[in-house]
Amino acid sequence: MLKFLKNLFLLLPLSLAAQAQAVQFIATNTYEVAKGETVADEQWVYAVDARVDGLVKDDLFLLSGNHMALGGEFERNVWGIGNGIDLTGSAKHNVRLMGKTIQVGGNVGGNVMVLGDTVKITPDAAIGGSMKLLGNNVILEGTTKGNVSITASRVVTVSGTIDGDLDIIAPEIILQRNTRIGGNLTYTAKKELVPAEGIVAGKLDRAIPHSPPAFSKARITSHAMWFFAALLVGIPFITLFPMTTAMATQTVRNSPWKCLWVGALCTLALPTFGIMSISSIIGVPLGALILGGWGFMV
Repeated sequence: MLKFLKNLFLLLPLSLAAQAQAVQFIATNTYEVAKGETVADEQWVYAVDARVDGLVKDDLFLLSGNHMALGGEFERNVWGIGNGIDLTGSAKHNVRLMGKTIQVGGNVGGNVMVLGDTVKITPDAAIGGSMKLLGNNVILEGTTKGNVSITASRVVTVSGTIDGDLDIIAPEIILQRNTRIGGNLTYTAKKELVPAEGIVAGKLDRAIPHSPPAFSKARITSHAMWFFAALLVGIPFITLFPMTTAMATQTVRNSPWKCLWVGALCTLALPTFGIMSISSIIGVPLGALILGGWGFMV
């Protein structure tokens, strides 16, 4: 079994290399796809400034240190990380954006996931799927066909049309009178909401967060699943790097407290440095690398 896994993971880079032949990796100061131009292959792009007004037929991964303007037509998924992102074009599939200031004002046929300091879904936005929005301040306008989940550390303002359910977690929630929620509204906030008549078509529920018991079925099942996932990740690593694993085990036995402090420092400090880097203009690539490495280790 171990021999089979070793051969499998040795062949994995070859298969990835074969797939990478149709992928373009681009690093430039300014990335631009003008109106009328077409990008056929999947692209991974790092640029200081990025502007797309043309047609992109495959997946697009954009990492921009400054501003990113997405006004073109995207036939596949869009991934974007930048200081400021404006999506005014149309995407047929899913859109995932992360940055300091993010504004979505185009048409998206799939789902939308946004993580930023200030997140705004403009009145012109039309979302065919569901949305997950995370930020300090979130403004939701436009039209959403699916469900919407919002988590904010400050204020959430809603004045759009949501055909599905709306779930909000925020200290302060503002529902404008032109808000229309076709499903249920579930919220967690300091103050109780009293929506005007006609805003919520379904049920209104104020959720009070609580932790499950220490030995509940849900908690035990969750820990068991995470243990099994860690086991699946650990088996290939031990198979490919037996000496490294043995040395790491010996180091933990000889210096347990030192290993504990180093592990705790990496676990707590890396995400902090990553978020601080992304908050700056020139530190977005470094922050993305730090957070990616931290997520891989965790």
